[in-house]
Amino acid sequence: MSKTFKEFAEACWDSHKQVGTKMKGGKRVPNCVPKNEDNLEEKKVRITKNGKELLVWDAELRTYQQMGWTLVEGEINELGPAAMKRLARKRAYAAKTMAKYGQAAKMGIPASKVNQRKNTPTRTK
Repeated sequence: MSKTFKEFAEACWDSHKQVGTKMKGGKRVPNCVPKNEDNLEEKKVRITKNGKELLVWDAELRTYQQMGWTLVEGEINELGPAAMKRLARKRAYAAKTMAKYGQAAKMGIPASKVNQRKNTPTRTK
């Protein structure tokens, strides 16, 4: 028996299994994860809204926050590896930017005149 297009589009690869769904491009699609992952709970976070609690994947957290859900306190350290890498990159970028503006202030360059396209503090024209 042949599969319909909808069944084919919703199927995961042979090496993956479906664990719930996620939002992608404004549409809800299956969340396919590798079968060999042992501890899937480490990638989930607890959220709450109007007294209800849900356990969702950290990749879906931003979507739920836009719908009014809030992260339960104490759960931020239980983010998965991908979320932790994004957070580390964001913190590194912020530290680099703050250092650049700090150096510019020591040089006497006002913040409005710092060239944002360079990593070193240079004055814009």
